Amino acid sequence: MTYQEFAISIGCDSETLEHWEIGWQKPLRKYFDAIKEIAIKVGIELQKLNDTPEYFGSQYQDFIGYECGKKVKSIRMAYGYTQDQLGQLVGCTGEAIGKWERELSAPT
Repeated sequence: MTYQEFAISIGCDSETLEHWEIGWQKPLRKYFDAIKEIAIKVGIELQKLNDTPEYFGSQYQDFIGYECGKKVKSIRMAYGYTQDQLGQLVGCTGEAIGKWERELSAPT
């Protein structure tokens, strides 16, 4: 399931989903049943998820979770790219890259 498909299936937009994932907001109660239903459908044991949520993490989550901005900047500088050049390469603006590097937002 893609990021967009997941957001649609639980009834929110991708920006809201991103805010939940990076911890800026928490899902409203109205989304709980849809999230729970999807988790069960894909075989996630809810008790295990509650006990050890990091068990269900991903490489993306590991990358984003700890000093993402420093990692993005290090990669960009290692290749000698400007923020605009890296933005073009990954499909966003240089301004977005700058926000990632300053930890004001995170890549989705």
